Amino acid sequence: FGHSMYVKFDKINGNREVGRHVVLNHLENIKGISTKTGLIKSLKRFYKNTSRAVESDYGVFDSTPTTFLILSGCEDNEHYSFLQRFKDIAMGGSSKEKVPSKHCQSNLWLIKPAAMNQGRGIEIFSNLAEIKSFLNTRPAHTYWVVQKYIEKPLLFTNSRKFDIRVWAVITCKNE
Repeated sequence: FGHSMYVKFDKINGNREVGRHVVLNHLENIKGISTKTGLIKSLKRFYKNTSRAVESDYGVFDSTPTTFLILSGCEDNEHYSFLQRFKDIAMGGSSKEKVPSKHCQSNLWLIKPAAMNQGRGIEIFSNLAEIKSFLNTRPAHTYWVVQKYIEKPLLFTNSRKFDIRVWAVITCKNE
């Protein structure tokens, strides 16, 4: 993933009472999968460099919502790709958009600060001028995750959204 994935177990086990369980919600040195920007960069790189995915034309957004990493104050390729995708969906769809059309009816987009978590700082927009204005008023050179909103998500019976996060630990190589 481009980052060391070794965890300092002495920090995990240090000062731990015998028989007491420890729950970790942050592991050191794995930003490639534990941050919004790291995860999307890692997934994009994985799908781009995996021959089976390339041969079958399967990309990262076949599994995750369309996501762009926008650097405020910078009009780079990622910025222009987002603008084009937004406009394509607004015009009735995009052949590149993999989510079902029912999730594109209002063309809603989440904008999340890359450096925050737990839902803090998230904004939802459906107007491109408002998105541009929002990003132009952010501190220069800060990353923002711009992600297609799933407009009709699966809900619990009490109409609440949920997410499922699954982590797998690989303990050996299959040689």
